[in-house]
Amino acid sequence: MQNDKPVALVLAGIMPHIDLIAQLKKRGFHTILVDYADCPPAKHIADEHSLVSALDVDAVTELATERKAKLIISTSGEGYTVACEASNRLGLSKPLQTEVIRNTSNKIRMKDIMLANDITTSKYVSMKKQRKDLIESLDYPLIVKPVDSYGSKGVRIIESMNYLNRHLNKAFLESRSGEVVVEELVKGDEYSVYCHVVDSIPYICLISKKIVMKDQQGETVLQNIGTIGPADIPKELYDKIYQNVQRIVPAFDLINTPLLVQVIIDDSKDEPFVIEVEPRLGGGLSHKIIQATTGFDILSAAIDSWLGKATHPPTLSKSQKKYLIVNIYTHPCKFKTIDGLEELKDQTYIDEYLLNKQSGAIISSDLSSSDRIAKVIISGHNDSELIDKFSVVLNNINVLDWDDNQVLKKEIYSDFLMK
Repeated sequence: MQNDKPVALVLAGIMPHIDLIAQLKKRGFHTILVDYADCPPAKHIADEHSLVSALDVDAVTELATERKAKLIISTSGEGYTVACEASNRLGLSKPLQTEVIRNTSNKIRMKDIMLANDITTSKYVSMKKQRKDLIESLDYPLIVKPVDSYGSKGVRIIESMNYLNRHLNKAFLESRSGEVVVEELVKGDEYSVYCHVVDSIPYICLISKKIVMKDQQGETVLQNIGTIGPADIPKELYDKIYQNVQRIVPAFDLINTPLLVQVIIDDSKDEPFVIEVEPRLGGGLSHKIIQATTGFDILSAAIDSWLGKATHPPTLSKSQKKYLIVNIYTHPCKFKTIDGLEELKDQTYIDEYLLNKQSGAIISSDLSSSDRIAKVIISGHNDSELIDKFSVVLNNINVLDWDDNQVLKKEIYSDFLMK
């Protein structure tokens, strides 16, 4: 049906794009969700749903041309690279130049730039086929990553040479280009640093601490159970993190954009090591936590950057509350339902929940971000209160598969609950 509203294509129906679509509609856009899945989380809020792959730049460009789109956007997830490329082809506004996309979407280019610009990062090698001779220069434990994948697919910690072949093979399979990067593991806690860049000046809006998990064999993996933020960061360490962020902005030629920086704090040196740099919002609900803890609507600022509008330095207030975002995982199954969340919200054990999966979804054993069935947000005044509330949540939700078996993967949360 024809309408006189400007058309916006939103690439990928992931959870954070629910709020993106809502804001675009308030700004007067007719929204078309681009996602080849039949029923992605953001489908219900979009004006239309086009069953086109959000990662197919040719198909997205063709659809945008056909619908005379004024905006192609993706503020979270890997769709931002396609949105920028399609926008570039059609002369539409975008926050990032082609070279920025190339440098931040390929982990080898990213690491090379960090090394050349005095940004603290770990020692690494890259390869297009297994080369154990290259890895001999690195000290175990190691991390192996596909150079161009998202959502932690194929990313594993290699504790010793015994696990090398298995994890390298998985990483090669997950890499679209058939290339992987292997780097030394920095032992310590991992943090997500959420920033907003205005006229090439970065402002840190939130630092959240990641809660990592173990897989079925008890091996540590890089997928996370959730995050706690704002994290408790001593001033000296905060200053070191900010110094790295200040170097990142000119090194990657960032001007007006959200910026997500992943860091690990080295246990032995109390130094931040930069793991990844992504000029986008977080893939989860970080924009909600930033607004709750600071009053700054970073999602609205991100939309402005895509529209080529001037953005302003954020005014950040300080919250007395902390927030826990928890990802809910199941055993491999055909997912049916999750019950109990609404009652827990009424009882104030959780502030909000969002469902990632529809009934009938097939859940794999990968423990990747695409296997999360839901997220819950819990608020409290300290970590202990957050853990206590989550313990109640874990014991009062029922997650059922198609045969009505309980499939909640409780064991991956045990280390966190014992803290």
